[in-house]
Amino acid sequence: MFTCGYLKYISLLILVDVGQIPRTDSAAVLATNRRVPVEGVNFSITCTLDAAITSTVRFYKDNFIQGGCFSSGSCSSPVSGYNVSLDSTSRILTLDIASPDSTRDSGTWRCTAGVTVSNNITLSQFAAVLDWSSVTFSPQLTSLLSSVTPQNTISVTVTTPCAAPAAVITWRYQQGVSGVPPSSTSSSQGSCPSGEVLTTNTLSLPGNTASLYNRQVSLTVSVEHDSFDPPTYTKSVTSNTIQFPVPVNAVTLKNINSDNETIGQAVGQPLTLTCVTSASFPTSSVTWVTLPLGTTPTVSTETTSGVLVKTTSSVTVTVSKTDQVRSIHCQAENINGLTSPQSNRATLEGWCK
Repeated sequence: MFTCGYLKYISLLILVDVGQIPRTDSAAVLATNRRVPVEGVNFSITCTLDAAITSTVRFYKDNFIQGGCFSSGSCSSPVSGYNVSLDSTSRILTLDIASPDSTRDSGTWRCTAGVTVSNNITLSQFAAVLDWSSVTFSPQLTSLLSSVTPQNTISVTVTTPCAAPAAVITWRYQQGVSGVPPSSTSSSQGSCPSGEVLTTNTLSLPGNTASLYNRQVSLTVSVEHDSFDPPTYTKSVTSNTIQFPVPVNAVTLKNINSDNETIGQAVGQPLTLTCVTSASFPTSSVTWVTLPLGTTPTVSTETTSGVLVKTTSSVTVTVSKTDQVRSIHCQAENINGLTSPQSNRATLEGWCK
């Protein structure tokens, strides 16, 4: 009997102990309105409960009370610069820090409501304000070239003023081009206050970047910093649209419809041949192959869209007996031999009068 009674007594103790464990469906969630405090910028810590407030709710830093509220709604803080308020409807306790100070505010924070304890948040990093109006662009993105030839290079330097932590600068293509353009970044403390960093980033994008051929591209630079407005923490600038080279992909000899087609003219009479290129940028040049001596082509151009141009080259030859079965064609080029399309070939035939 004694053994049974002892067992019953132990069971009662366990029941009493379980009764002191907080319910798993009741919790307090600690959060901040910025990912890190920023010097001179209002910073708030909130404690959100999922049940009605029936006991005192308190903020702690490193196990020391920093302020709190009674269920009646009366709130206070023993720390100068802290203001605590309670919204009973939303069950949110808020601690506002008007001017964050790393010496005063650093530490591990939590909140409690009776036996309910929140998650911990550690404040250790404090950001210095980065003045967006002091971020410089050389040249301005809106004044970049509207088109770039293979011989040109787009180059832009972005400099952020002294800040802590260092700013993060990222470039991206727009207009459907994915990926991040190549750029180089350097950071130096220089004449900055201790712990702050000046960041310089230079984008260099050659016009002979083959992956951008045939494309109209805008460049967006994003500067990320903790002192910018949450939740994105980034500010961006987008350039004007830049046309990258468009290779010539075809040249057509308009006098014929198929390769090795014969075209004739009476001996001694003029015959005009015309070749036209596809629209391209830069403007294509046309070269005639195996023209009779003494003939000089004439060239004209037609802008089709933006900077895209079709080139027309015409040549007039006087057919002679020596031109019999002469094969003539033309070829085009506009990007340093990258592409050199050729037309169909025409075979001359001289008719006797």
